[in-house]
Amino acid sequence: TAGRVAGVADGAEWEQAFLDAHCPDAVRILDFGHAAQRLSDVAEAVWGRGEPNPTWAAMQRAELRDGTAEAVLAAIRALPLAEAADSAAAGRVQAETLGYLEPRAEQMRYAAFRAQGLPIGSGIVESANKTVVEARLKGAGRRWAEPSVTPMVALRGALCSDRWDEAWAAIAAARRTRGRPAPTTQPAA
Repeated sequence: TAGRVAGVADGAEWEQAFLDAHCPDAVRILDFGHAAQRLSDVAEAVWGRGEPNPTWAAMQRAELRDGTAEAVLAAIRALPLAEAADSAAAGRVQAETLGYLEPRAEQMRYAAFRAQGLPIGSGIVESANKTVVEARLKGAGRRWAEPSVTPMVALRGALCSDRWDEAWAAIAAARRTRGRPAPTTQPAA
């Protein structure tokens, strides 16, 4: 029933397929933390753990968050691979990083997403998983039959999102509909 849905994901193909199946109109957002980690990885491949690695990576994270993905991709392409202790390895990390980020450039419009009030990180979902799902399902001594997990998570989600009355009305209506035998036609007497 949401007017607009944002799908924040780490870029995995199965996550995109999930969004395609369940909410094809969702705004696709690459989790900022995953993109930022790639920047740190490529900087470390070029400079190791010392300077200017932290400075370059921090500048690129700020540009990615507040500026444009295109500027960050250009900075990755312009890295001084010849300065790396192992330029071949740095080149491989650079290629992997670009191979991951370039196809997702549209999903990295973080400044625009933030201006629209959309999330750029998946932390809230990961936290909800711990407080909503794990708190209910993973308590000491709790065991669940697999067919019971999804219904329990749905109920827990309705409760924790203050949508219990709405959800329970829909569940009750569905159960009543399923519980009725199909009408049969009796021959005329």
